[in-house]
Amino acid sequence: MKKVFIGLLIVLIAAGAAFYMKGKSSGFDEQKATDFMQQRFDAIDTNSDGLIDRAEFDAEGEAILKTKNFTTQEEIEQFYKVKEQAWNAFDADNNNLLSFEEFKNRLRLEREKRLAK
Repeated sequence: MKKVFIGLLIVLIAAGAAFYMKGKSSGFDEQKATDFMQQRFDAIDTNSDGLIDRAEFDAEGEAILKTKNFTTQEEIEQFYKVKEQAWNAFDADNNNLLSFEEFKNRLRLEREKRLAK
């Protein structure tokens, strides 16, 4: 379950920013990572209001779901459960909107957890 959750977070920021989760040994550059996260955030923020609302987040989840080869209803249900957990993890202030700061801070927290292992 935890690996799936982390996987969803990585997918949400796109392959270009995935190196951010890996650490300095793989060419980490804070500014490049922030720029990639901003680009991914902007892509999800389809109305360009500077916030990701639940509909935008869900639309991104649906786009991700279409790329998966789930074969059982259980896998699909698990995906939706993990997506819900990801939303709750990102939305730190529980206002049903994701700011770039919330987005960036959550990804940094996940990176720190990964590096601590």
